[in-house]
Amino acid sequence: NEIKFSYSLFSLAKLTVENVSLKDVDLRINLGQDNIGQFSKYLNLSGKSAFLIQDLNLDGLGLKINSEDLKLDSWLSVGLNIAGCRMNHLLLRIDSLSIAGAGLENLQAELRGKDPSGSLTIEEFKYNKAVINNIQAGLKLVNKTLSIEGLTAEFLSGVLSGDLKIDFDQGPGYTLDLKISALDLEKLIDDFELGKKVDLKGNMEGRFSLQGENLEIMNLNGNFAALAPGGALTIKDNNFLENMAKGTGQSLQIVVESFKNYIYNKGNASLSLKDKDLVFTAELEGEQGKRDLDIVLHDFSLKKLLSGK
Repeated sequence: NEIKFSYSLFSLAKLTVENVSLKDVDLRINLGQDNIGQFSKYLNLSGKSAFLIQDLNLDGLGLKINSEDLKLDSWLSVGLNIAGCRMNHLLLRIDSLSIAGAGLENLQAELRGKDPSGSLTIEEFKYNKAVINNIQAGLKLVNKTLSIEGLTAEFLSGVLSGDLKIDFDQGPGYTLDLKISALDLEKLIDDFELGKKVDLKGNMEGRFSLQGENLEIMNLNGNFAALAPGGALTIKDNNFLENMAKGTGQSLQIVVESFKNYIYNKGNASLSLKDKDLVFTAELEGEQGKRDLDIVLHDFSLKKLLSGK
């Protein structure tokens, strides 16, 4: 373990430490049943240092955190120009992370250069029952905007590709654009354990975009299309079928039969945010005629999604 301070008489006269370097530091935080937010009570941050640090270099910081809501096993090497609010380089490895119902395994990120650029790989990302594998992307940091470019990943036997931008100067703000190819709908039902409510077979493709700031979603849009030759749909959720019957004025028996082993060869679906409601619509076509679906999730927010409520 090593800590170095670099300074000159001139810098001391300006109450500035030119460089602080830490090498091979192992930091472990075990809060037991406390949440990570409780960590601040163990720190005394009321005072203000008389000295300013110009450059900070961490060379091999091992960080492990264990709390009720956060578990982290990571390693970090970073160079920061604090005076100029600039990152000179970053090497980050996260072996495992679990927080707010989400988790990831084996993340590696690297940024280098005057205008830092590099790469990102994540072996597995999970949220609730959703699993995304083999995430790869390029990284670029310009001023306070991090661009994750050329992103590719595997999801539900299909492929995700697109870009994500995070603006740390506001919020932070974020913009996500994704293309979805050959997503397997039967695997979606299996992975999310929805088999008691619906049977769905087929593949789809489409595009999805999301814009937001902090935990507030400003814009959300998705447009999807079924791939040939189509698929099959059976809805088994009695509450959903009863509500559909009431909404359409049809008898429950007719609605049940309409969505029993319905074979479609064409299909389009959309996802959007209207006011605070998440709206999903689908239009299906087959030899048995057309079928329309409308599902509304009221008062949708990222805060509720992340809290599991």
